[in-house]
Amino acid sequence: MEDIIVPVVAMISVFGSIVLFIKILTDYWLRKRMVDKGATDENAVQLLKQHVSEGGKYGALKWGLIILFGSFGLIVINFLPYNYDYETSMPWGIFAFFLALGFLVYYFYVKRETEK
Repeated sequence: MEDIIVPVVAMISVFGSIVLFIKILTDYWLRKRMVDKGATDENAVQLLKQHVSEGGKYGALKWGLIILFGSFGLIVINFLPYNYDYETSMPWGIFAFFLALGFLVYYFYVKRETEK
């Protein structure tokens, strides 16, 4: 088990760094393009602030729910009476189901809050 953890953590770190780099780069390109076009009036600044903070209000809630439901999935996998080995995909399916359930809870909560 310990032989698997190090490569998985390394892959997650590498891919997470790549995603973060791409996000920072695209945000920079958006700001640069707006300045080059001369879109520095109040509406453009408001649009840019909205783009930067669009995940700010519910971002922590989303990740908290995903981690919570992912943890529930791992707990369910741990307490199943069947001894799963590495050849079956059942634990991955259970984990993916709980992650998707966390996303759905987040989606319906945000949808309900924005309709108010």
